[in-house]
Amino acid sequence: MKTFRLLLLLLLINTSLIGQVLNQYGHPIVRNYIPEENGGSEQNWSIIQDNRGIMYFGNTDKGILEYDGKTWRQIPIPNNSIVRSLVKDDEGTIFVGAVGDFGYLEPDIQGAMKFVSLNTYNKDSIKISNVYKTYYFNGKIYFCSSRYIIIYDKKETKLIDTEKNLTVKNFLSFLVNNHFYIGCFLKGLRELINDSIVDAPNSTFFEKKDIWFILPNGNDNTIVGTGVGFYNYNQKTGEVSVYSDKQNLIERALNESISYHAIVQPNGNLGFAFPFSTDYSYLEVDRSGFPFEVINRAIGLKDGSISFLFRSPENGSEQPIWLTHFYGITRADIQSPFRKFGEESGLNGLIQDVIRFNGTLYVGTLTGLYKQIIENGFIKFVPTTIISSVWSFEIFNNPGNGQKSLLIASDAGIFEVNEKGQINSISEKFKDKISIVGYKVYQSKVNPSRVYIGEKAGITAFDNIKGEWINKGRFFENELRTIVLSIGEDSIGNLWLGTSFDGVVKLSDDNKKYTFYKTESGLPNNNEIQIFSNSKSLYFGTNKGLYTYNSESNKFLPSGLPGNSKVLLDYGISRMVKTDNGFILACSKKNTNWIEFAELDSTGKYSLIDTPFKYLPDKASDAIYNDNGIIWISCAKELYSYNPNTKRNYELPYNVLVRKVKVLSKEDTVLFNGASYYKNGYNKNIVSLIQSPEQIHKLPYRFNRLVFEFSATFYEKEEDTQFSYLLVGSDETWSLWNKEAKATYTNLREGNYTFKVKARNIYGIESTIGEYKFSITPPWYRTIVAWIIYSILFILLIWALVRWNTRRLIAEKEELEEIVKERTAEVVAQKDEIEVQNEKISLQNEEIKSSIQYASRIQGAILTPNEQIDTIFKEYFILFLPRDIVSGDFYWITKVGSKKICVVADCTGHGVPGGFMSMLGMSFISQIVSKGGSLHPGDILNQLRSSVINSLHQTGEVGGSKDGMDIAIYVIDEATNTLEFAGANNPLIHIRNNELNHIKSDKMPIGIHMRANEPFTTQTLELRPGDCIYTFSDGYADQFGGPDQRKFMIKNLKDLLLEIHQLPMTEQRERLHKNLLDWHGTSPRIDDIVVMGVRI
Repeated sequence: MKTFRLLLLLLLINTSLIGQVLNQYGHPIVRNYIPEENGGSEQNWSIIQDNRGIMYFGNTDKGILEYDGKTWRQIPIPNNSIVRSLVKDDEGTIFVGAVGDFGYLEPDIQGAMKFVSLNTYNKDSIKISNVYKTYYFNGKIYFCSSRYIIIYDKKETKLIDTEKNLTVKNFLSFLVNNHFYIGCFLKGLRELINDSIVDAPNSTFFEKKDIWFILPNGNDNTIVGTGVGFYNYNQKTGEVSVYSDKQNLIERALNESISYHAIVQPNGNLGFAFPFSTDYSYLEVDRSGFPFEVINRAIGLKDGSISFLFRSPENGSEQPIWLTHFYGITRADIQSPFRKFGEESGLNGLIQDVIRFNGTLYVGTLTGLYKQIIENGFIKFVPTTIISSVWSFEIFNNPGNGQKSLLIASDAGIFEVNEKGQINSISEKFKDKISIVGYKVYQSKVNPSRVYIGEKAGITAFDNIKGEWINKGRFFENELRTIVLSIGEDSIGNLWLGTSFDGVVKLSDDNKKYTFYKTESGLPNNNEIQIFSNSKSLYFGTNKGLYTYNSESNKFLPSGLPGNSKVLLDYGISRMVKTDNGFILACSKKNTNWIEFAELDSTGKYSLIDTPFKYLPDKASDAIYNDNGIIWISCAKELYSYNPNTKRNYELPYNVLVRKVKVLSKEDTVLFNGASYYKNGYNKNIVSLIQSPEQIHKLPYRFNRLVFEFSATFYEKEEDTQFSYLLVGSDETWSLWNKEAKATYTNLREGNYTFKVKARNIYGIESTIGEYKFSITPPWYRTIVAWIIYSILFILLIWALVRWNTRRLIAEKEELEEIVKERTAEVVAQKDEIEVQNEKISLQNEEIKSSIQYASRIQGAILTPNEQIDTIFKEYFILFLPRDIVSGDFYWITKVGSKKICVVADCTGHGVPGGFMSMLGMSFISQIVSKGGSLHPGDILNQLRSSVINSLHQTGEVGGSKDGMDIAIYVIDEATNTLEFAGANNPLIHIRNNELNHIKSDKMPIGIHMRANEPFTTQTLELRPGDCIYTFSDGYADQFGGPDQRKFMIKNLKDLLLEIHQLPMTEQRERLHKNLLDWHGTSPRIDDIVVMGVRI
């Protein structure tokens, strides 16, 4: 029984110690803004954030500090009073409580925030001292000093004397659950009800206790913080009980310090500030009373004397916590899923590997092995006896006795940590035979008793025989003289080695044979190859992604992630660690390093997620370790933990603000100081994101050189926020993204302008767009008055010129009249002669027109008559539209035996020249067919080309004749029901079953050409009843028209033919003709047109 009690006691002690561990996964990452940066004095007292996102801090003697994510400004208070309290009302106005003064912030017409005092009281009779607290409640502002409460209803102030006719020593005021309390040292807890001060229920309990804060803790329940303890207090009954956390850390902190301020976190946790405590400057406790997190000087807080805590209520769980203290301001990113251990926790040197063994976290760095310990409830790392570079860890599962040990590869050899935490050297006793500098330690899966050691110059192995380590010597000692960085085994027992600069090495046949694989074997590079095991597969990390080995080709092939080999990564992969639903990857490309999560969904597809990890610095990660869901990631000398259960919305909106606009001149005149506004019902300027009309400047032309400064109200690694801007009225596109928060424009012309800017935070999320409008007036010489003067002077000049010219013309007129008289007789005679010539010309024109008309009748007679075509084809149409009287296009149809021959041609030119060529073409074709030779279309065209070249004496010389024709000819054989086609630049369209077949022609004309020696191609097509055959010249497709006066195009012609091909042939002709007329409208026709369609 005594033994059982002792064990129970030890268990309770151990549980207690574990429960007291704070920041076990690292410390919140803090950013200090010291006085040298923010421009204020050391002490700060209060914090608020306005509706735009700008932060305000109450300072001791520099008024209010304003921070917009890029720039710090000071808003002075009269007499440099200490600013004790800040609050924001529902319009976004910031109200200020200071020593001896109170008021609000209001932007002036230039956008500079100014303090406006509301203190109208006689300072001799009513002395307003420290306005410690300021509240906004029920539409009114409450300024609370030790004695007076001033209530401001936006119109006037009303003063309540809380010590009237009493000596009560009031201190701080509190607004909790719609109750307004006053802490009184002599009378306990008092309450303001209807402008009267009354005792709260059970108020005497708090007599002679300084009350520092009161927090809501559910309906009608609060937590009251005093200098001697924290208490649960019921607002209705007055019932009081002691409040404490589960580990009594609050009591421990109160032994050192008061709790000057406290807040309720968005998740319900309670945050307490203990300004004089060494360990618990900020202590966060969850609703169950368990300590949650601590911030103090040991983890990077610049000063522990915290005076105020603030976390924005808007999307509060996504916001950092701000702390004021006596050496500036600190932002702690407690909303982040990342925590950090670094030099402040005892780590030193570049981190190479991380592992947890027997509940203890071990970290290997270039300065040695560090072990995690718990000291006074806090995690710290202490160096061990291994003080040389530690490169890798491996937990060895001893198959002989089932025990586990931690194996360590280091510059000093191989070490083992047993389950009691004792460190022993494995390699020391073999130092006379082999000197080991270990880079990688790996327990064999094939032979679990064996451990392979990747060395600085090769590979060795140790076998564990009945608890004793036996060295097996080096493998291929003379051949493998390379650093082995990684080791893996495949499913058939081959041992694979990733080297530093010699690619990959395979040891096969029970390590009796070795093979080198380098770039000639498919690897993209030979350097820094990392091997990753997944199930029974090996993946090789290179600077160009993952590769796998293909045994059939004996080559390395690019690979995606396990299970999704088709999605390739084109950047370096140096670490790949498995999680429950994917892999954490350490990636690199050129000089950039990053971490990303390859998340596997239920369909087997990966999503590459890098957004959360953009919070990490751009440093190489040599160690990634999955610690039961918590991911440890090294970044140089720092060790970060990532908690994937901390969910965040990275796409929350934030603002970008134009913070200053100034004229680039010797005086640097400031036009705008950062705050736009609108007028409320009380005629006060209320901060807004939109310029008021009176803030839109109309600048003289000499102010056409402007500088814009801007910022973004996003406070995570804000120094890495990027900006892009656009000046509407000057720029056509947005600028490239850049971290510089300034834009300069010079030599702007007159006009209206809108400067736009947007931001992109570290997560790649863009802000709202900030705007600033202005206009520039023209210089005096481009004003309306100047243009009027120019117009008047121009009119006067024209008048003078006209007057001078009129006098000159009168003189010339008189001179000319004499000349005219002399030449009138000549003109009359010439007129008679001209009339005679005109009569001759008219007669000649009539003769020419008659000749052309006769030529047209001749051409019409030569064209195949409709009666003849009707005997050849049952269903057909011909749309023949000459541009002039005589056409350069023609058609020719005949039948020879069982063969029907159809020709559609387009000769060079149109009108009379084209007509000559068309009659020449028809004559040649008739001769060729009538000879009884080959009736294959290609042969006909070959003969036609020869006839044209010979008859026109074409030689191809410069200046010689190049006339000819484009032609489409097809021959239908009724006996075989086939169609043969050949074309010179003109195609054939065949439509069957609503499918259009475009049969292309040879790209050469009938006439002289560089390809004149090549024969024309005959193409054969099997015909079926209902098939439609179309041939045409280029006149239809080339006709200009439509709303844009563009060509109709052959594509549209084909679409039209496909649309109408099932209509009767006569209707098809009408549709084609009507479409042509609609297309070109009043535009002139540019060419002759012939379209022929036949249905089989």
